[in-house]
Amino acid sequence: MAPSLREGARVLVTSFGRKRVGDIIVFPLPHYPETQTIKRIISMDETGLVVEGDNLTRSTDSRHYGTISKDVVIGKVQFQYYPKFRWYI
Repeated sequence: MAPSLREGARVLVTSFGRKRVGDIIVFPLPHYPETQTIKRIISMDETGLVVEGDNLTRSTDSRHYGTISKDVVIGKVQFQYYPKFRWYI
C-alpha cells in the first residue's frame, strides 16, 4: 500500500474516541519513548494493538517490536492539513 502520510505532513490528532482497526494512531516508539511515530492499527485485542506502516518494505512496526499497549496511544489522526487537506476519520 502506498503511504497515506508523507514525511513532514502536518496532522490533527485527538485523544478522544474509540480506536478501531484501520485507524491511524500516534504513539511513542517502544525502544525510544521520546520519539513519536504514526502507524495504522491492523488488529487489536484486550492485550494490545498490532500496528503497521503503510509502506511495509520500509516500515518498522509490530513485526519488529510486537504489540503496543492501548495505554500508550497519544491519539488518533483525524485529518492531514498540510501539505494537502485530507480526512482520515
